[in-house]
Amino acid sequence: MSSILAQTATRRAPHAVAQATRRTAAAARYHASTSARASRSKLAASGAAGAAAVAGALWWWSTSTSSLVENLIPAAECKAGPIKVATDAVNLRPLGLDFAHRGNTTFKSPVIMDTSKPMGERMAAYVKELQNEIVGALEELEQAEAPSFNGAKFERDAWTRTDGNGGGMSCVLSGGRVFEKAGVMVTVMESKMSPAGVAQMRARGRDFGDIPKDAHVPFFAAGISIVIHPNNPHAPTAHMNYRYFEVRDPKTNKPVAWWFGGGADLTPTFLDANDAAHFHAQLKAPCDRSLGKHAYPALKEWCDEYFYLPHRKETRGVGGIFFDDLDTDSPHAPKGATKEQLFAFVRDAGRAFVPAYAPTVARHMRQPYTAAEKRWQQLRRGRYVEFNLVLDRGTKFGLMTPNARIESILVSLPETARWEYCHTPVAGSPEARILDVLKTPRDWLNVGIGAAVIPDDLLDANLAVKA
Repeated sequence: MSSILAQTATRRAPHAVAQATRRTAAAARYHASTSARASRSKLAASGAAGAAAVAGALWWWSTSTSSLVENLIPAAECKAGPIKVATDAVNLRPLGLDFAHRGNTTFKSPVIMDTSKPMGERMAAYVKELQNEIVGALEELEQAEAPSFNGAKFERDAWTRTDGNGGGMSCVLSGGRVFEKAGVMVTVMESKMSPAGVAQMRARGRDFGDIPKDAHVPFFAAGISIVIHPNNPHAPTAHMNYRYFEVRDPKTNKPVAWWFGGGADLTPTFLDANDAAHFHAQLKAPCDRSLGKHAYPALKEWCDEYFYLPHRKETRGVGGIFFDDLDTDSPHAPKGATKEQLFAFVRDAGRAFVPAYAPTVARHMRQPYTAAEKRWQQLRRGRYVEFNLVLDRGTKFGLMTPNARIESILVSLPETARWEYCHTPVAGSPEARILDVLKTPRDWLNVGIGAAVIPDDLLDANLAVKA
């Protein structure tokens, strides 16, 4: 939960204002970018080979696949005509896996959809149920990879803060056949913010009414945070976090301010345009349904900005969505939005994670790799460590928080990483191609945010092997 608190309690104020301005403008640019997108999307040079590369191994994904690949290469510009899924797509049915429609079932806990219950109680029930769903899906992948014996299982560690103000459940898997390390963490807590913490939130525009400046203000927070590091260097790392934060009146303990935050992002070692576009499409869908067409471009841009390493001049991965301070007055909320509508978005986005990420792992978990590719994975994990320890607000805040649970804070780090002096990939290599994308984020869904996908981005998109 330290990361959840940090992403709400700390800001680089001048930079944050500038970013917020750009994100608000992203929605306007989306509506004005139709002609610009057309010119940026000219990828005819990739021809039929590029079409096959983009389409490979997508048939089992959701029905959004056809529109997804058409966004990468417009059908009118593809010599092969409308893109069709390749016939040698990875078949997950023999593995007993089907992730396309996960999250469409009703919730087991009646509290989640009970509007008579406080939002904090409903969010707590939701993240606990989502944790079980995601842990189950990841264990399915472990079992599918090693069907002759029991696959690796998550260790479930229920814990309570040393001050007694809340706790959570940490589910961690280590040393699996598919996953080197995976953490699915839930925290639910009530505590009090110091006057300094209250001042920080007020400085970024949070309104706490008549609460005195020197008050220790009660708050509630509930959230889920996930980081997954696969063994195979062709399977991407992924992160997800969704949270609800509530500030309460010191006298009545009733909420005086509340908001949602979170997002999900993908960090591949090697570029696969299929994986990137599919991941983004799955996250775009809940944005469109609950927030409107303007939301995904803005949240994608916010994600590219947040997960950026300025000392390396590159993003951590190929992005996704990121947001904070989402309430009914947020520029990313639809006009007239209700709290219930925003909670629906968070529920929908959280449940999109498994169909967004699990198929990419299933697609690559048996793909052959070399010692050199494994070494490159370790170097890229070094960048992951740099971001989380040097730049991530959640990690920094957590390490400075009294009574913090250090194991939960650092669970996001990979078990192994590597640094080499002045390492430079060979020009034109797959390693160089992923670096180019990290230095210039791509517009995977053709919404006007990021650089256009280029033919070189498609070169490594057809390397997955049959399961």
